[in-house]
Amino acid sequence: MLINTNPHLYFPRLALLVRDATMEELRQSRGGYRGSRRTLVWTAEHLAALPKYFPEAEEILRRLALAETEERIGNNATGVWKELFRIQLSGAAIPFPERIELLGRLLFSADIDQSALALAALTETLNFTGTRVVGPSVVAGQIVPSDWRPNTVREFQNCLDLILDLFDRVFERGTPDVRQKAWSALAADIRPLLAHGMLPALSGIAQRRSIPDACLPDVLESVEDFLQYECRSESGEVANDPYCRDVAEWLRALTPSDFARRLKAVIGKDPWHHSIREDISGIPSEIIPLAEELYRAPGKFEAVLPYLNSPDAASAGLLGDAVARLDPGGEELDRVLSAATVGSSNAFACGYVGRLVTIYPAAAGRLNTWLDRLEDVAPVLAFFVSLSAPEFSRPLERAVRLIKDGKLPVQSLQNFIVGVLLDRMSSADLSTVLELLLRAGDSQSLHIAVDFVGHSVQKGRSSDAIEREAMWRVLEVSARVEDRTDYWWVRAVEAFAPEAPERACRVAILGLTGDDYNKRKHAWGILSTLAKAHPDLVMATVGKALLDEEHGWRLRVGARSGFFQTLPLDSVRRWLTETGIEGARMIANHLQPPSVDAEGKPEIDPLTEYVLAKWGDDEAVFGRFAASTHHLQMYAGDIALAHRKEAERARPFLSHRIPAIRKWAGHEVTLGENRARRWTIQTEEQFLE
Repeated sequence: MLINTNPHLYFPRLALLVRDATMEELRQSRGGYRGSRRTLVWTAEHLAALPKYFPEAEEILRRLALAETEERIGNNATGVWKELFRIQLSGAAIPFPERIELLGRLLFSADIDQSALALAALTETLNFTGTRVVGPSVVAGQIVPSDWRPNTVREFQNCLDLILDLFDRVFERGTPDVRQKAWSALAADIRPLLAHGMLPALSGIAQRRSIPDACLPDVLESVEDFLQYECRSESGEVANDPYCRDVAEWLRALTPSDFARRLKAVIGKDPWHHSIREDISGIPSEIIPLAEELYRAPGKFEAVLPYLNSPDAASAGLLGDAVARLDPGGEELDRVLSAATVGSSNAFACGYVGRLVTIYPAAAGRLNTWLDRLEDVAPVLAFFVSLSAPEFSRPLERAVRLIKDGKLPVQSLQNFIVGVLLDRMSSADLSTVLELLLRAGDSQSLHIAVDFVGHSVQKGRSSDAIEREAMWRVLEVSARVEDRTDYWWVRAVEAFAPEAPERACRVAILGLTGDDYNKRKHAWGILSTLAKAHPDLVMATVGKALLDEEHGWRLRVGARSGFFQTLPLDSVRRWLTETGIEGARMIANHLQPPSVDAEGKPEIDPLTEYVLAKWGDDEAVFGRFAASTHHLQMYAGDIALAHRKEAERARPFLSHRIPAIRKWAGHEVTLGENRARRWTIQTEEQFLE
């Protein structure tokens, strides 16, 4: 393009066009490998590496990012633009202090969209482990300089100081929503920042700016992770290191002293964070002291119940479990379930109930009375609480009843796949579950139904005739549907095939003629396996499907299956004797083309030889066979050379005794030579400067 020949003249003009274009006009630029947007992004990305053109390149990428149309790829305009503001591996030779200064101006821009984009780039500045694809070494006739990077640890820390200073300005001047987003971004990287010695800067920011309560758990998690993984000694205590002791002291200062905020700071952490620290590292629990304080002070308990029944209380289930351990008589059951009824999360109630009935089974009667009442006023809560106490509250019975009454989504049944719940199902129970999921008819419900069947197969569950029939119905309905279940679907059909080969054949054919690509791909393998023991049955079933006017075309498209070569030649010949020319036309595109072995000797598959000798003069048979030779074939490397080799491999068959094979060979030689010639010319022209 012109920019490569004279960037000094043409690149500023391109930048002007992008600057003057409206957002709607920028969104009109097409994506894709050959699209104009890809060309714009790549051009700007490559020229951003040259300091002289960085300002225009940055602006082009920023404007395209504000009008992003390629959200599903990583190297879109947004991704490339954000990378420009990394400390290293930025794709820019401009020093980081200059780039972060630009980012600061954009952050406090009056343009809300531009400010939001800049905040995302500020987050990217803390990406210390990111990678990027290396661009060309020469751009527009100029050698590309190396990306800027700090030369010393002190210089790197200076860059971090600049980043944290910018965060500090956001905390000072940003709106509450922007401040919370910035704190969430910073919290995720506090551990590596501490590892780079940035405690003074971080503690200074925390002292000057208030950490939002919603972000405090994430901040504490990051600090605790640093102490656990970077500062933990062999004894399990914080290492006797001044810096680590200072971090531990900062953690204590960050932890709220008042009960309500301390509760939110601890219970707002991810439950896995608590589990790893306590179960693996042996660090004393933060939750048990909170539970003890709650249990001793009913007033405090009542006050924090709304929070404990909200989605913000990520570890509420662990606290509920701890409270139940202190309440062996179930005195708090009514209070817990009553509060959960008006809450938006059931984790605390489930944790409490699950532990309570384990240590105090006598509470089951009161629990079921509550659950019966909740089925009318809070059916989802009733379901999940019953699920937390499966041995005492009949969760499957309740789920089926609630689903039939329209009070619970049928997809809730997926909760019974895990653990021992599936093992405890009777044959009638599982059949009912599968029937409900099939009746729903949507792909998600069908996915869950196949999951039930697959896990039953994996567990070696013995099925009676009623249950097995329900499983077969699930596999039949799923066969033609794109429901992302190909893994379990294939394994279930293979597991059931030995006892019902005819039905397995029919189900595999349904898969071959359906909309799920992966099932179509694997169905040929199922049929090939069945053919080892039942070749005539499989050939008859596949043959009938091939001749089906409505769905047979699906078996004739796509790459060669290799299936017919796994069948005994006599089985295929008998079917061809019955179907004649129509049968030959149906399998022509599945025939293996002639080839040469490692020693260069010509080889022809017996089925190919039989069909072409008998029906090779038929235009449809020959046309489908010839067209399938390279159908969906992928090429890489020297493509011109690959086509020349194809022509050479076909040349020995120019004198074959079967006319159709000679005709095929002539076609292959001509086609290969022509394609090789075109690719040679295209390659030479493509790399002309």
